Amino acid sequence: MKEFQINKFLKLRLENGKTNIYVKNQLFRHCKFLMINIGPNNASNLEDVASIDEAEKILDKSLEEKEFNS
Repeated sequence: MKEFQINKFLKLRLENGKTNIYVKNQLFRHCKFLMINIGPNNASNLEDVASIDEAEKILDKSLEEKEFNS
């Protein structure tokens, strides 16, 4: 297992071929990524988005259930 200590609170671990984030040695599983599929007619919806949390509230969630292998 490879591990990278960022600071006293954050640590990255490569486990089973995937990078996991640890905060105070607890696995952080909340909002690891946000998959966004933006069509040309929807680009204007993003003009007022200031954070990933705001984007998550307004965007289509149809891609979330799919499993992607990298």
